[in-house]
Amino acid sequence: MKKKSHISALLLIAILSFSCVSKSTALFVDNFENDTNPYGWSLVKDSGATGSFGFEKIGNNTVAKLNYDISNGGSWVGAQKSIQIVPKNAKGLRLQIKCSATSTAWIFLTDSTGRCFRHRLSRSLSDLDEMNWFNITLAFSTTPDSITGGVFTPTIQTGLKKITVAIEPRVSNMFGRDKWIPQPKGEMWFDNIEWITDFDETLHLITNEKDTISSTALWNKTGVCTHFEHGDLNKPDLITSLGFKCIRGDLAWGSVETKKGQFNYSYFDSIVKVAENNKLRTLFILCYGNKLYAKNTSDGLVSTEQITAFAHYCATTVRHFKGKDVDFEIWNEPNHPWFWLPKPDAIDFSKLLRVSIDSIKSANPKVTLISAGTAGIDWGFINTLGENKSLTGLDGIGVHPYVDGSPESISEDLICLRHLLKKYFKKVPKEWSTECGAISSKYGNGLSDSAQFCQARLDVRTILANWMVGFAYTYKYEFFCKGDSVDHQDNYGIIGFDMKPRPSYHAISTLQLLTENRLLLGRIKTQNTGAYALQFKGKNDNLLVLWTSAGKLVKDEAGYTTRFILPKKPICIYNYLGRKIPIPDKIKGQWILEAGGEVIYAVLPD
Repeated sequence: MKKKSHISALLLIAILSFSCVSKSTALFVDNFENDTNPYGWSLVKDSGATGSFGFEKIGNNTVAKLNYDISNGGSWVGAQKSIQIVPKNAKGLRLQIKCSATSTAWIFLTDSTGRCFRHRLSRSLSDLDEMNWFNITLAFSTTPDSITGGVFTPTIQTGLKKITVAIEPRVSNMFGRDKWIPQPKGEMWFDNIEWITDFDETLHLITNEKDTISSTALWNKTGVCTHFEHGDLNKPDLITSLGFKCIRGDLAWGSVETKKGQFNYSYFDSIVKVAENNKLRTLFILCYGNKLYAKNTSDGLVSTEQITAFAHYCATTVRHFKGKDVDFEIWNEPNHPWFWLPKPDAIDFSKLLRVSIDSIKSANPKVTLISAGTAGIDWGFINTLGENKSLTGLDGIGVHPYVDGSPESISEDLICLRHLLKKYFKKVPKEWSTECGAISSKYGNGLSDSAQFCQARLDVRTILANWMVGFAYTYKYEFFCKGDSVDHQDNYGIIGFDMKPRPSYHAISTLQLLTENRLLLGRIKTQNTGAYALQFKGKNDNLLVLWTSAGKLVKDEAGYTTRFILPKKPICIYNYLGRKIPIPDKIKGQWILEAGGEVIYAVLPD
């Protein structure tokens, strides 16, 4: 490789990573070292879009460059190349890209029948600096985001005939809002497109222990969402047994002000007492309407009377809990139609937020206060709050990074949010992941064993991903299932409605037990962006946490596994549920461990 991608700081601290050694010689589709373009690249674009394709010299290297402009229509611009011969053993592609945080890169793969498999490309969780190049790995077995020109199949079934590298601006239009494009014009550079013939990773242990973070520090900022009204704190030992150190739940306006101007916090005092007795920090959500002032509790608060009364409730509440281990979040998912009727409006919410922040900080300037967690990382909604000067005074930015794909794909929305927030802060506050996690009903019958095992695999990866990107706090949604139906709202929990632990409970418990009393040294550098290897240092050993972001969760799902070549013979190996796995035989002098969509733990000697 002629240039190295940036190795970003894990958990926002500088952690040294070591490069893997590729066993195979690179088989280039193109490395653009011939300026006369002999390989047949051509500009292609969506109807209405304009752009250009060419080459640029960066140091001693020649790279490809795309410019796009969709000011007058269209959505993307790309460079396309016809493929004459595909190596028989090719399993995917690798390339290097540089583009703005407000752009999204794509690869389109067109087969011999004319079907186009479109893959949205996500940065690795270690590549969150938009000023740097980043590597992308795409396995042909990966399920595309969409297919045009034919019947949907999860992977290419016939010969690959064309490769298109495309760029489009990021678009904010969650929940049917009007489309907003932060930058309709932009550019992208790409280079070193090569065929992948294997997904092997030769791992080298990190030896630099200068910049580390203890697992205790990580778990101190990891918690769970609770519903106090359902008795979630009746068994606090179940929460603490998982290593969780904080809880989040509603302190609804209507539950404490039942007569205008009169407040009763006795119920929530008891919650804080139980939490403090169990060394749990509480995040209260100051939320929702009050029927003394609005027809429905889910109505957006827009009148002067409503905003003034809500701000008074916020200030009174914060003043009441002054000196306690309590933080506050203003509202929950105001960008979602369920929580701001008749429909979400960022400008309306910004007015409520601005007055509430001022009122709260007047009551207690030292209180930790974060903005409402948005459904998803809704950078467009949050940007509108910033434009309306409603973020000043906050100590954190709330987000709910639920994703349809892998937990690691939060990188693209997160880097865009961080880019936009720089406009409104000299020192940007950290994001709080106040809801996250998987739901079993996404994988069929949410009560089935197979669906719950998928949830467990993803819940562990979600926590690890949240740690890697440096969220200030992470709250798994949720602790107890609210019902015993197959409805999706009843299948987020890690404890079933029958009070029995679900597989997620055991998976998170395994993560906690194996990382306990260890130091996180960082992510071991891998050449394939979907291959993750985290190293935790123990007193006399090292714990490797291994998985593949595009790996299979179920047998028939598209995806691939990574063959991790370990530097030493493992002492023991565990699966994501804590069950021991046989140590593999040494093959040609190597210990090889395969990991797909589920986390595998390998304990190695020093």
